[in-house]
Amino acid sequence: HMQLWDVAQANSGLPLTFTAKIAEFQNLGADNFSRFDTDWKGLVLTNNGLMQNHNINLSAGTEKIKVFASGGFLDQNGLTANTNYKRTDLRFNTDVALSSKLSASMDLVLNKSDRNWPGNSSPTAIIRYMLGLPAIAPGRFDTGEWGEGWSNNNPAAQAEDGGFEKFVTDSRIISGTLNYKPLDGLELLANYSSNSAVSRNRRLQGQYDIYEADVANNQLKFARSWPLNNAITDNFGQTKRDMFRTQATYTKAFGVHNFKLLAGFSTEQFSTGGVNATRLNLISEDFPYINAGDAIGQSLSGGINEFNMASAYSRLNYDYKEKYLLELNGRFDASSRFTEENWWELFPSVSAGWRLSKEDWWSGLSNVINEAKIRGSYGSLGNQALSGYYPTYTNYSTGLGYAYYFNNVMNSGYALTTAANPGIQWETSKILDIGADFSMINNRLNITADYFRRDITDMLQPDLIPSYVGLGAPFINIGTMRNTGWELSLGWKDKIKDFSYQLTANLSDVKNEIIDLNGQEYISGAVITKEGYAYNSYFGYKADGLFQTQAEIDNGPFHYATTKPGDIRYQDINGDKKIDANDRTVLGNYFPRYEYSFNLAAQFKGFDFTAFFQGVGQMENYLSGTGTQPFFSTSFQGSMYEHQMDYWSPENTTAAYPRLTANSNTNNYQTSSFWMGDASFLRLKNVVLGYTLPAAVTNKIKIASARIYVSGQNLKTWSNYFPGFDPEQKDTGGEFYPIMTTYTVGLNVNF
Repeated sequence: HMQLWDVAQANSGLPLTFTAKIAEFQNLGADNFSRFDTDWKGLVLTNNGLMQNHNINLSAGTEKIKVFASGGFLDQNGLTANTNYKRTDLRFNTDVALSSKLSASMDLVLNKSDRNWPGNSSPTAIIRYMLGLPAIAPGRFDTGEWGEGWSNNNPAAQAEDGGFEKFVTDSRIISGTLNYKPLDGLELLANYSSNSAVSRNRRLQGQYDIYEADVANNQLKFARSWPLNNAITDNFGQTKRDMFRTQATYTKAFGVHNFKLLAGFSTEQFSTGGVNATRLNLISEDFPYINAGDAIGQSLSGGINEFNMASAYSRLNYDYKEKYLLELNGRFDASSRFTEENWWELFPSVSAGWRLSKEDWWSGLSNVINEAKIRGSYGSLGNQALSGYYPTYTNYSTGLGYAYYFNNVMNSGYALTTAANPGIQWETSKILDIGADFSMINNRLNITADYFRRDITDMLQPDLIPSYVGLGAPFINIGTMRNTGWELSLGWKDKIKDFSYQLTANLSDVKNEIIDLNGQEYISGAVITKEGYAYNSYFGYKADGLFQTQAEIDNGPFHYATTKPGDIRYQDINGDKKIDANDRTVLGNYFPRYEYSFNLAAQFKGFDFTAFFQGVGQMENYLSGTGTQPFFSTSFQGSMYEHQMDYWSPENTTAAYPRLTANSNTNNYQTSSFWMGDASFLRLKNVVLGYTLPAAVTNKIKIASARIYVSGQNLKTWSNYFPGFDPEQKDTGGEFYPIMTTYTVGLNVNF
């Protein structure tokens, strides 16, 4: 690290920092007192996160009453200290035949989740520090005291002694249904369900003691506690969703003509709210409660949000000899997110199918193609799910930031912060689908193929308003976006004596494109939304390799005054002999193309095996922050990743990365195609090997069946993306939580 940092210093025209320190290390080595070679991964990671998962199912009943109950418990440790997740689930289902025409059912689901994190920093941020901090930063002394890390940020101390964040959620889903059949073919249904959750999030921002070396006296001395203040935050939240549905279904056959008519009405009411309180300077961290904190500097906030929906819907099904199929649908939806004149919108759809294999003339093909069906559908659906609950109303904010001093008194202030648009209405998706299904060779080979197109019209997007307005942008209905794609699924199953196997392969592709945006462009940082390109495409400079000589810089378009050999060369898109914002162009997009999967399964004399592969054939992803810039971080002096060692120098002119610099080089770390990576990948997601005990064995021990198994998840990824980074994660500025490989040993027993 020190040698590379001095290279960066020299490249930046700055004096070398570590010349003497390098010589000292070479002569004396690290002593973990005044010279450090900290293994941050060893300090922070627990290396394994043990997980246990238990489930039990019970069922009983008679002809009139059937009862089912299940319970589950999950306990999983994370990769850092004080990181854990527990979940307990209980489910009860009861079905009762009250009479020959009337039945009832009651479902109850109870869930409790308990997530524990360090209180000083999130696991993601802790791992970011762990990966980025140089080894010369003091981590933990041999006698157990914490070192400073970098600018008081020590990820190991944050994980172990940085307090806690306990997020507990108790949720409950209760559903009751009455089903009445007064006439032959007529079924009436009424259902009520309530989904509620109460959460409490307590976070203690604890302090850890930092020590530093007193070299003169050969001892450690206390430096400071960090952070400067401890704090306790207590948050109570509650969400509730109530739904009511009534529905009638009538089925009738007239000879070979079969009809089914359904009509219903549903309502939904959702609310969410909470109270949040924070106090600093606790009397003692052993009393992590609001009352133990200082009232000076305290904060208190709270609120509630609500929205309501209503829907009237109907469906008509018709088939002739189960050969010609027709379905007509209609939905009339209303949302409180819009003003009254725009509450309701109609969304119709139609689908039809033709079972070719039911035709008499197909009989000659039935030995080869056992089942054949072609189908098509076209319809519309609405979207009203915006980021806020009241987009048609102006929003006011309050808090310390808006308080004002008047007449010798501090007064509460309110500010208009968001503009409103009362004229917005439903966003509509119009979906066309054409498909075919085939079963062949005695139903051993199954083929499903689909082509689809989805046009999203009246897109709900934030408006373009000048920054000097000083308000958040209101939503407007603007533009059309299209997704066009296809899907292909192949399945094969066969049995050879005692050996059975099944193979399934899926391949799909979707292309996203903005069709119409009224000629406008929406630019937000590194992404742009414009006509003819995918939604939120990457937007920046087109890289053209690295400058090799000063002559190339002098003869090319002007970049920056500090540009030197080894820096990224950009294309002059508009030809004005200089590189500026006008040379930015669309670089690509994150939408995956050619998604595929393979599922392999086999069984042989009690043994069973499955393997699942998943991948993407074409995808582009952008990387920034510490993922691209050696020694860079917004909050500490970082080090380098191993793959960044292939940097440009006069001796390494074919390098993969630019020259090293001691700061965020303006030229090299612009948003550009240089930092776009091939994010295509193939991942072995899951492998399971199991064995079911023979009936002769289980009968002796009075159980119905028993199966033991071992499994692994996220076992291997093949990718050409930037080393160490997950190609599925969009640009995170170098901050991420690693994908965990999980190994499981399990037992399933049925009584």
